[in-house]
Amino acid sequence: MQKVDTHQIEAWQNEKLSTQEIIDKLVSSGHSKVEAEQILSSYQLRNHTKRSGFGFMILGIGGVVGFISCVMSMLIHHSNWNSVFLYGGTSLGVLVALYGMYVIFE
Repeated sequence: MQKVDTHQIEAWQNEKLSTQEIIDKLVSSGHSKVEAEQILSSYQLRNHTKRSGFGFMILGIGGVVGFISCVMSMLIHHSNWNSVFLYGGTSLGVLVALYGMYVIFE
C-alpha cells in the first residue's frame, strides 16, 4: 500500500467532496478501491478519536470548574462572593460541560 498524504484528504474534505468522490480520487492516484475505502475510514476514525478526546477533556474541565465553584460557595461566608461562586461559577461549569458533551456526541 502506498503512503497517503492526510493533508490531501483533509483538503478534499474542506472542498466538501463526498466520500465517494474522495474514494474515486484515491483510486485514480493508484490505490485499489478496497485500499481507498480503508484509508478513508481510518482517516475518519482518527479524526473522530481526536475530537472525542478533546470533548472529554472539555467535559472534565467543566466538571472541575463546577466542583470548585460549589466548594468555594460552601467555604466563603460573604453573601456577595457566595452568590458569585454559587450561580456564576456553577453556571460556567455547566456550560463548559455541555459544550464538551456537544463535541463528543456531534
